Amino acid sequence: MVIDRESEAEEHRLVASTLKKSDATKRAWRLVGDVLVEGTVAEVVLEVDKNYEGLKGVCENGRQQLARKGEELKAYEKKWGITIKDRDSNSKEAEGNRKEPGEKAKEKAPGGVLVK
Repeated sequence: MVIDRESEAEEHRLVASTLKKSDATKRAWRLVGDVLVEGTVAEVVLEVDKNYEGLKGVCENGRQQLARKGEELKAYEKKWGITIKDRDSNSKEAEGNRKEPGEKAKEKAPGGVLVK
């Protein structure tokens, strides 16, 4: 889901900005899957930035695919004369339930970085 990837990207951005304020020679650990990997702050920042850029690309690709599918759906509905009742009330309800990109990060962070 695009929203989940946006949350992950925001977490990576926050971690990178926090680490950049630290001494680059300090030891740091990052969680990769279930493995804790040790390195310097400088090394970890590079990896976190790389992951952030990749996640941004995934989010953009996902948004483009969703837009394309939405257009395909509208064309299909128009071609076959399909109308969906109460579509507007359902979309407003869905918007109210949507979380902001950083919101999920507050609930549960899947990984992390430790600096010592």
